[in-house]
Amino acid sequence: MTQTPEQIAASLTKAQREALLEHRTGSWPEIAWTNLPQELFGPSWCGFAHLTSLGQQVRAILEKNNER
Repeated sequence: MTQTPEQIAASLTKAQREALLEHRTGSWPEIAWTNLPQELFGPSWCGFAHLTSLGQQVRAILEKNNER
């Protein structure tokens, strides 16, 4: 069963949430995302990973929740 972006956001640890919220540039070194759910990232190239649309949705939820 596939989790919704809301379910994924709710299941992340504090460290995972912080790592995802710190992702701003569109790419970042692999070391920063190795402990996050892999479905949040597209293929890695040159040691950098990119957020998938699901990853972007989860990050948006975290940002919205962080503003509260």
